[in-house]
Amino acid sequence: MDLRGLLPFLLLASLLLPGAGAQRQYQVGVSPVVVDLGEILPGTSRIGTFYLVTSSPDPLLVRLEAIRGTTNFFSRPEYQHLLPNYSEQDASPWVSFFENPVLLHPASEEVEQLAGKGFRPLNFLLRVPADAEPGVHTVMLLPTPSVPPGGSSAATIVAVVSPTLLFRVPGPSLRQGRILDITPGGGTRDALNLNIYFHNTGTVTLASQADAIGLYDAEGKLVATAQSERGYVQPDGLARFVAAIPRAQLPASAYVVRAHASYLTGETVTEAAVDFSKEPAGPPALPPRAAPWEIPAWAVLLPLILIGLFLYARRR
Repeated sequence: MDLRGLLPFLLLASLLLPGAGAQRQYQVGVSPVVVDLGEILPGTSRIGTFYLVTSSPDPLLVRLEAIRGTTNFFSRPEYQHLLPNYSEQDASPWVSFFENPVLLHPASEEVEQLAGKGFRPLNFLLRVPADAEPGVHTVMLLPTPSVPPGGSSAATIVAVVSPTLLFRVPGPSLRQGRILDITPGGGTRDALNLNIYFHNTGTVTLASQADAIGLYDAEGKLVATAQSERGYVQPDGLARFVAAIPRAQLPASAYVVRAHASYLTGETVTEAAVDFSKEPAGPPALPPRAAPWEIPAWAVLLPLILIGLFLYARRR
């Protein structure tokens, strides 16, 4: 690996180190900031490597954790083109570390050296399950440094950045969804609940939210607004987003509700009449989902009908 790419992190660490007489502040950085393992087939494994970097003259203990990737990763222009194929499935359980925690020795004891800083190669194993969703996946690799027992109690530990693991699972990755229904959802003494049912009609997990809900009275006047919490929805899954509206804003029982739900790469809007005086209903039934190879019946019958008409015309 070309260690020259680490120079910006080393410069940053050097600038942040306190002067003599001040409380010691140790920096722990990583390189590269993106570990791209390319395409990985479901049911297979791959080993990845990144480097932990420290300028500490004392040993440091670094605990490692794999956590769910976030959409902040795609704020970088060079990765924004991957968004249409992004799966928000939690891939963090697929990552395991061969050594955890990791002891970072003083820089003078490290085998790999650059500008007096210590580098520690760290290997991890990515096991992609057989039922992994297709598309682009991310996992954040979070290092948490600390001073080991017997170390300096006056030291402050700062982690500069966490690397992101990036990989792709082959297959059709489709991000789409729609609001399937809006129903009353009961409530409390102070608020009435509204159920927004979101159906993920794609092939990858989505994080979605009913982020703009408007309630209109019989005259078309907007009387209340609300929004729901954000949640993850699996492919062909149905999520119930609940929005609470204060009873004081709802003098009547019947309203027209306009709900807008959004996800990272799209949005959907639906209107429905809702009567809060009715008992809460259960979730709606999902529409039948055709298999990708399934041919509609009309596509089979239409050619047969045309052929029959052609033969009948020739006989006349």
